[in-house]
Order: sequence, then structure tokens, then C-alpha cells
Amino acid sequence: MSLYALPAFLCRELNSVIAQFWWRSDASTRVIHWLGMSERLPKSIGGLGIRDLEVLNQAFLCKQGWSLIHESNSLVAWVLKAKYFLHGSFLTAELGSQPTFCWRSIWSVRGVVKEGLRAQVGDRTTIPVYSYWVPQCTPAELLHSCVAPNCLTWVSDLIYPSLGTWRTNVVETLFQAPVARAILSIPLHVD
Repeated sequence: MSLYALPAFLCRELNSVIAQFWWRSDASTRVIHWLGMSERLPKSIGGLGIRDLEVLNQAFLCKQGWSLIHESNSLVAWVLKAKYFLHGSFLTAELGSQPTFCWRSIWSVRGVVKEGLRAQVGDRTTIPVYSYWVPQCTPAELLHSCVAPNCLTWVSDLIYPSLGTWRTNVVETLFQAPVARAILSIPLHVD
């Protein structure tokens, strides 16, 4: 389940088998159905902890996509990068021609991984302003959104160094509103 997208009908079938095991009844036995199968709550909040296998499969595949982003020096990442996204990243990768089923499965959750990503600015002295650091903004979009592009070089120019907070007035003055909101929503890593 962590490498291949299971067909939806198979997940539904397996969910049905699980439900029949827990909520079965026949003429000779009477059982009480304490919760409906739709109530898939974690045990910690009173549920039975039974998971939807389709969602679980997608979560496992997202974990693989996440590792392609954050463990880019792993052997698997090197192999996939060489074959599918040589001059980019997992987030910008295309499906490619004749992809393996494993790659097709991991690539299918790329949008979910993108939605869940959130940038955190750590060592801001080495991050150029016009690079990939604002979620869902390309460097070109940052450049076109900036009113005075020549006055900025590093992300650290947008931060109060002593406070470790955004210089809100500078960000809102230099960038158009949607980009400024995106920048200000990024949490800063405080050393």
C-alpha cells in the first residue's frame, strides 16, 4: 500500500470485508452495532480505530512523495529523479512517457502533497527573495508582484533580525496583496 495505488474497488471490497467481520450478523446470532462504519474515529477519541483503506493508501503514497522532497539524497530519489524529473523536483515533475506503476502511483498524490506543504523560513540569509520559498509562487511571480524588485536580495531583508518576525509594513508595501499574504503566512524558525 505504500508504493502502489490500490484500485478504488479493491479498497471498497476490503473495507466491506472488515465491516462484515465487525458488524456481521446471521440468523443464529444477534449482535449490537454500536457504531456505524462511517464513524471511523481514532481510538483516542472514542472510535474503534478502523481506517478507510483508500485514504490510508493515499496517506502512504503521500509519505513517499514527502520523502522524495526531503530525502533527496536517497537512492530511490536519485533513481526517480534521473528518470522522471532530472531538471526539477517531485512537485514540478511530469508523469512522463511509459511510467512505472510505482511512479504513476506516487505521482498521483502530488497534488495532495502540494496542498499539505507549508514553508518554514529557517536560515534566511541564504534564501534569495526570487526563489522557491513562498508556497504556490514561482520566482517569476514573486518578481512580477514586487513593486521595487531591485531593492531586495535576501529573505532576511524582509525580517526583523532581533525579533525574528516579519517586517509586515515592508512586505505589504513591496508585494501585491495575495503574495504579501502568502509571505506573511509563512512561520519563521526561531533559533
